[in-house]
Amino acid sequence: MDISLLKKIGFSDKSAKIYLALLSLGPSSVRKLAEYCELNRGTTYDALKWLQESAVVSFYEKEKKQFFVAEHPDKLKGIIRNKEEELS
Repeated sequence: MDISLLKKIGFSDKSAKIYLALLSLGPSSVRKLAEYCELNRGTTYDALKWLQESAVVSFYEKEKKQFFVAEHPDKLKGIIRNKEEELS
């Protein structure tokens, strides 16, 4: 998947980078994502919050640590439908 496609449906550069990282890495901590994407943790948390609100990322806790997981790319269709409704 290409970052430019994600940006067309409203993702920022950082949120697109994090979503794609989650798809390739699987369940990941904020620290791991921040290092992989070369972002600071605060920025990573902000992007993850937006991704969770958009319902394309979820999280779970394991041993007092949060792990984030990308939802299947089919969930992106919901974002596209919302954009279409807004434009109508």
